[in-house]
Amino acid sequence: MVIREKRSIRFKYDVNIGRKLRDKVNEKINFIIKKECKTGDASYDAWNRICVCMDRIDDTVDYLNLIELGKCKSTRAAFDFYEYINCCSLLIECIESLCKIFKVNKVDYIYEGNKNFKSKGTDSDYFKYIRSLAVVHPVKTNKYHSFIPDNAIFQCSPFVTWVSPLISPLKKEQYDLDLAVYSSNNGDKTDWIHLRIDEFDEYITAWINVISDIIIAIDNYNDDYIQKYKSIKIKQRGDFTDIIDYINYLKEETRNRYSDDNDYIFDEYIHIFSIPLSSSKNEYKLEKYRNAIEYSLEFYSNSLQNMIDKGFENTGIKYPNPNVDTSLFFELEYCSNQYGELKKHSYELDKSYRLGPNYPYSYFEKKIARDLIISVKDSLSKYVYISGDESDLELLVLVYLARYLECLDYKTIINRNIPNDMKYREHLIPSDELKELYSDIKLSNEPIVIVELDGEEIEIPSIDE
Repeated sequence: MVIREKRSIRFKYDVNIGRKLRDKVNEKINFIIKKECKTGDASYDAWNRICVCMDRIDDTVDYLNLIELGKCKSTRAAFDFYEYINCCSLLIECIESLCKIFKVNKVDYIYEGNKNFKSKGTDSDYFKYIRSLAVVHPVKTNKYHSFIPDNAIFQCSPFVTWVSPLISPLKKEQYDLDLAVYSSNNGDKTDWIHLRIDEFDEYITAWINVISDIIIAIDNYNDDYIQKYKSIKIKQRGDFTDIIDYINYLKEETRNRYSDDNDYIFDEYIHIFSIPLSSSKNEYKLEKYRNAIEYSLEFYSNSLQNMIDKGFENTGIKYPNPNVDTSLFFELEYCSNQYGELKKHSYELDKSYRLGPNYPYSYFEKKIARDLIISVKDSLSKYVYISGDESDLELLVLVYLARYLECLDYKTIINRNIPNDMKYREHLIPSDELKELYSDIKLSNEPIVIVELDGEEIEIPSIDE
């Protein structure tokens, strides 16, 4: 939309549509990251190009709304128009690129139509012709033959100038700029092309509106992507004799369907299942943690099969924290607890990741991490036994284990969603404590009944499935 003021022209393009595009991409970003395209015979990952297009669209639309045309300091050449048409070209290139990436074919009406410019060719070719002649190739423009006289090999242009506001009212046809055109033939007279900013504005607005079609195409791509992988059957735990093989399989399937961003979690779980413990005091406790992780893998496998990360079936989270989307698979990796004593030692314990074999920390950095953990051994001893002679990896696993066991003593998302079963816990939660654990959950008016070992029935809130 053009806003004409006294001796100046401003624009008001829709900035929200570019943000809607970014929201749509981020909605299922793991699918978009996997988008592949072709250029010639070569395939490439489209993600970086998509990001560039989104950034350029946002920034360029914002900048076009700041531009004020008609106040160029040059007495002849309209450098502000040069800047405007170049920014418009960049915007079009980005939208065109996204159309190709997401296979949007609804832009033919722009390529083939001549709705916006009063010219004998298509709007697309005319825009490129004017930009070439005015800005990009003013010394030699020869590609757009439908606009160049048959007797001329090429055209060139010395300048584009704004029409004087004193002269403009005297002209029969209202326009904003004059583009001076010379021919390749000395005998030809100077031609003048009259340019109206409103026509360029309408053309650019038509391209910006194409973003709505791109958003629809992204939805279609996501739907096709989901259906493709939902049709590929995920193997189950029973198909593997070794839990580590199963974890590696889920890791590879995650890479195939999403990305490798969560590789580190699978690696940590593999360490937890493979680490030999130096003290038998920790063995039965670690078995509880391992069982909880294996329990979470059932839901994670469902999420891969169903290609969705929401709902109890796919997350194992029946009693979520407000406004938090998560799953047991992710929660059990860190075991966050805002209430326990270990929270006081977050600084020391958070350095434990340096002890992992996949991180390139030096001997001294790892020693610092070990010393910090040993310094809070008394607090950890409530849950695990630490002698100080453990390997780096065992010490790291024991920190994970302590955090898990502590979560089961407090009102945490893990405690609410891990079954009240000795398979996962050192002790069962008594009925009165169970009521307190769920007391602040307001998810549904429909209760469910839990039967404790002593036969007492108690009601706790439920979530609608």
